Amino acid sequence: MKAFQNLRRKVGAMIGGFEGGLSARRLKAFQPSRAHVNTLIQAAGADMTARARYLIRNNGYAANAVESWVGNAVGTGIKPSSQ
Repeated sequence: MKAFQNLRRKVGAMIGGFEGGLSARRLKAFQPSRAHVNTLIQAAGADMTARARYLIRNNGYAANAVESWVGNAVGTGIKPSSQ
C-alpha cells in the first residue's frame, strides 16, 4: 500500500498535482486533523462563540470587523421590485 501511495504521489507530481497533497521536505512535519469540520465545531463551538462575543464586547477592532462584514454581506438590503 505504501509503495502504491508513493507511486501515486510521484505520478501526480509529474502531472502537476496539488502541492499541499505532496509530502515534500517542508510538508513532512505538517499533520493536519482529519476530523470533519462539523465535528471540530461541535467540540469547540461553545468556547469559540463565547470568545468571539467577548472580543466583540471588549475590542473595537473586532466589533468594527463584524460591522464591516455584515455591511458587505447584506449590502443595501432587499429592494422590492415589481414585474
